[in-house]
Amino acid sequence: MAEFADKLTFVLKALSMSRGRLAVELGVSKSLVGRWCSGAVQPSAHNLERLTRYVASRRPGFTQVDWE
Repeated sequence: MAEFADKLTFVLKALSMSRGRLAVELGVSKSLVGRWCSGAVQPSAHNLERLTRYVASRRPGFTQVDWE
């Protein structure tokens, strides 16, 4: 799980985005994004899809495979 957390932290830095802003963009709680970033939990399939679509809108070519 830590591997996803590391990648998400990297993505947030690359987008110059806070956890709170990502939470607003995805319509989830800031604490949930915090748990993703800490590796405590991984996003559900639904939230992972939404997260991937959002990142792809900011970085064309980004796909769900990039989380693996």
